[in-house]
Amino acid sequence: MYGGLESVVDSYHGILAGLLNMAAALGLVAALCMRRPSVQEGVLALAAQPWVSALTIVLFACILSVIHVRINSQSMKNTKAYLQDHTGMELRLSYLLDRVAGSFNAAKVVRIYDMKDMLMGNITKYNQQSKEFYGGMCDMTRTKNFVSGRANSFFVVCSYLFVAVKVLAGAVSVGSFTQYVGALTKLSGGFGQYSWFNDRLSQIITYMGDFLELMGRENCHAGGSIPVEKRLDGEYEIEFKDVSFHYPGSQDMILEHVNCRLDMKNKLALVGKNGAGKTTFVKLLCRLYEPTDGVITLNGIDIRRYREEEYRELFGVVFQDFKLFSFPLWQNLAAGYARDEKKIWENLEKAGAGEFVKGLPQGIDTLLFKDKEGGVDVSGGEAQKLALARALYKDAPFVVLDEPTAALDPISEAQVYESFHEMVRDKTSIYISHRMSSCRFCDDIVVFDDGKIVERGSHEELLAAGGCYAGMWNAQAKYYTEDCAGE
Repeated sequence: MYGGLESVVDSYHGILAGLLNMAAALGLVAALCMRRPSVQEGVLALAAQPWVSALTIVLFACILSVIHVRINSQSMKNTKAYLQDHTGMELRLSYLLDRVAGSFNAAKVVRIYDMKDMLMGNITKYNQQSKEFYGGMCDMTRTKNFVSGRANSFFVVCSYLFVAVKVLAGAVSVGSFTQYVGALTKLSGGFGQYSWFNDRLSQIITYMGDFLELMGRENCHAGGSIPVEKRLDGEYEIEFKDVSFHYPGSQDMILEHVNCRLDMKNKLALVGKNGAGKTTFVKLLCRLYEPTDGVITLNGIDIRRYREEEYRELFGVVFQDFKLFSFPLWQNLAAGYARDEKKIWENLEKAGAGEFVKGLPQGIDTLLFKDKEGGVDVSGGEAQKLALARALYKDAPFVVLDEPTAALDPISEAQVYESFHEMVRDKTSIYISHRMSSCRFCDDIVVFDDGKIVERGSHEELLAAGGCYAGMWNAQAKYYTEDCAGE
């Protein structure tokens, strides 16, 4: 907002120029003060004495300095307060204008629930608050400039009177009047320049202090140095050892004392109620979060000791809140990796998106979404298939699917289940779903409840145990049974 480092250098340049102007003017001002009057008696003679002249100049300079210091001090306090409120003010209004009023997806809800008047009321309210906010900033700046300008004007008037006294007392000639007035004016101008750039520098430093504090904070993700072993057989051993997690600033445990070992090249299902900790488990696994307590190990070594980017290369993930971008389709799939058309089409077919992509205007070169001209929108189910194809394209030894069929129709979901074994062949897969039927495709099932692992075993074992998993299975199976009986 204030130009960063370039403005810092520019401000120091302005401060130096002001100091040099003051230094240049001080020579003439000192010479003026030292000139003795030719008049020997009277008030003019006394007022034009060198010691009185020097004292007068010092007094004027002190008054001007005090005024500027107080103005700048108050300005700094007000500016800091405004800067602290600035972000919140911008976010409230930009959210309404960009993410609500300007959102295509929000338009359906706005129309169905007749939200126009409510939204316009909020926009008007926050717009008025924004006007008052920036109006306050303008008033503050005007007041500061007015007081500063009047102080400088006062010094200029006093300068004319001071030199006039020296002329009338015979200390200097009438011809040198303009020269000395110019020197005093230059002294005042140099001080004003110094003061203005110093105030500007203080404003920049207010921002830069926060920036440097942020940059100086310790990285929460420990930077490891051990390279991850590249294994063609995909045999990596990962284990959670007494892992607990809560968010910073909160003591509510999301995961608590979790112990879990991932069997290599197994298909593992994570099930449980909403908020039980399944997705958090995956984010910890991928090093998107760090454990509050306990450790996660890869081949017996704390994952925090590995190079972070190399460790994440082990995972291809489809999160529940996955994101596609307004790029060509192939860039969404290849992401940070090289384009391989054969591989792209193979994974599109595996994810059930092959026919859909073939029907697009430019195939895999088609631009997604209509943020840019020529783009095409895709449905939620189609987007989910593309996200699944992206995870498969990475060809990582671990595939993590968080509700990968939530937006799919029943036929597409069945196709995904049928090809599930082929998708994760020779890989370790982790599957999160609230649909208990999907668990039958998995070798191992881990049941979460209230941040803890409460059960683990195969589908048949957990059903026989009659615990939490059996309760969830029977709750869903009941409706399918009733529907079939009714038909």
